[in-house]
Amino acid sequence: MKTAVQFPEEALILDQASAWVAKMVADTMSEADREALDQWLAESPAHSKALLECADTWDDLDELAQLADMFPRKQPQKVSTTTPTVSTWFPSKGFGLGAIAASAVFAAMLILIYPGTDQPSTYVHQTVTAVGEYRTAVLPDGSKAMLNTDSQIEATFDPDDAIRRVALIKGEAHFDVEPDPSRPFVVEVGDTRVVAVGTAFNVDSSSGRLEVTVTEGIVEIHVGAAEVASPGRTQLQHERGQQFKAGQIAIISKHQIESVGFVEAPEIERKLLWQQGKVQFVGEPLSQVVRELSRHTHYTFKFSDTQVGDIRVGGYFQLGDIDELLDVLSGSFNIEVKRDTAGVIHLASREPTSSSG
Repeated sequence: MKTAVQFPEEALILDQASAWVAKMVADTMSEADREALDQWLAESPAHSKALLECADTWDDLDELAQLADMFPRKQPQKVSTTTPTVSTWFPSKGFGLGAIAASAVFAAMLILIYPGTDQPSTYVHQTVTAVGEYRTAVLPDGSKAMLNTDSQIEATFDPDDAIRRVALIKGEAHFDVEPDPSRPFVVEVGDTRVVAVGTAFNVDSSSGRLEVTVTEGIVEIHVGAAEVASPGRTQLQHERGQQFKAGQIAIISKHQIESVGFVEAPEIERKLLWQQGKVQFVGEPLSQVVRELSRHTHYTFKFSDTQVGDIRVGGYFQLGDIDELLDVLSGSFNIEVKRDTAGVIHLASREPTSSSG
């Protein structure tokens, strides 16, 4: 069994780092304190390492975001130093905030922090949401990515790259892109790339196929897109791109654009109600309703027969609030609701009660 031995100098550095973190979290940093911290960090890489170790003990997301803003940063070439921030919310009354992991925040801080030694100027940051969780990440260029439940993105901003690159690894995200004609904003999902300069669009991969909804401006979709490298830079080939404007929805499946449709503004607003923690149904079958709501909870549903799943449902619901839906089904649709210990909700037609004369 190994025992860690802490040398006096290391203990002193940790004490100093702990004092700095306490001062920052208490929000008592003066301009002179900031300059002193900047000088202290520049003295040795061990100082910035110790500061991050002490900061990592804080698990409150708001405090971490403030802490990231206070860290002195190296100025990367052609990459904005706007502080990457993440806001998280749980709209359902059935979910608590719980413990939020700080690793993603510190990954971004490690790249942008000024430690007194050379660090890569590339910004790489992952944002992940759990089931029933929703987050908005502000990227270095000022663009915003709002993640739906159970989703993940990875943003890579490289000064040697001619594009701003974000990979949608799973789930759904809405992007509000800061204009920069010299560096297109590219969202990659498998071999499909959605290219924008300054616009807003939604990308949903949760259903097994890709759905791109343009909410503002124009995007270009490349299916099977390739890249070409010029000295020190990467660019997209544009031969296979197809343009879509606000109000259009493109469905991509089996490596091709399968269908294109137009939707009115109210329908787009309805599709994006998840950003407000809500969902609206306008006569969809119950099977589709529970499939959508299941994305936001850990419950699964089973129907006693197909007729129950065919019942048409309408109305507004709070995402993650299964009890609200079950009350409506039981009270308005005469559906019997049973839960088992495995988290499965069974739905069946309630047998009509006979009355005696």
